[in-house]
Amino acid sequence: MPTQVRGARPAHRPSRHRLLSTAAVVALAMTPSLSHAQNAPDDGATLRLLSLNVWSRFDQYPEGPAQFIAPGDYDVIMLQEAGTNTQYGSRLPGLLESAGAGTYQSTTAGSATTLSRLPGTTGTHRSPGISSQGGNVAWARVDAAAGRPETVIGSVHFDYGDGSAKRIAEAKALNDWALSQTGPLIIAGDFNAGDVAERGLHHAEQQAYLFARVMMDGGSSQLWRDLAQQYTPKAARPSSRPMSPR
Repeated sequence: MPTQVRGARPAHRPSRHRLLSTAAVVALAMTPSLSHAQNAPDDGATLRLLSLNVWSRFDQYPEGPAQFIAPGDYDVIMLQEAGTNTQYGSRLPGLLESAGAGTYQSTTAGSATTLSRLPGTTGTHRSPGISSQGGNVAWARVDAAAGRPETVIGSVHFDYGDGSAKRIAEAKALNDWALSQTGPLIIAGDFNAGDVAERGLHHAEQQAYLFARVMMDGGSSQLWRDLAQQYTPKAARPSSRPMSPR
């Protein structure tokens, strides 16, 4: 059942336009200010969003992440690896309110949690036929305000396995759900983007980590070994030819 988020801001008819975004962090205001949460009405001119994979850290002690998040003055916060076995959904709203960031409602689906301080409703979606974690969406439906139409904002966490089959199925199911929405839709989260991108191999330090793992323990899977081979220049690959004596 959706959870009603109480507020007195004016409502408007939702737009028929639709938006499916894979951005990790969206911030549509310039300078953070905690006074915004307590004093300024939701005029629809700004929408401050944060998507963050907490990486299963501070599961039972979200005080540390709260100190990091509160100064950002976010309207909607989307977390991953913050499921019902953690205290992010239950305790983070109170910690943020104590820090002066506003009053948040939260909802959790699988390992995804969404917190919203804007008037509207929160809820969850589970894609039929999808048993992996990416079939869950924790969403907030934000009421219209001035120039902003009613908007659905959701958090997802796609499957992290080496194969892409589950992520592809999750993406298709997410698109099906997006088509059922009648207004703008913003989806953010950890999409475990693909066999290469999800490991950040465009960063030199991640390439070094990959090589070290493969050399030390053979890598975590055949995919890691294949990637190490692909990222090694041919001239630097080991040769089966015996070395010439000096």
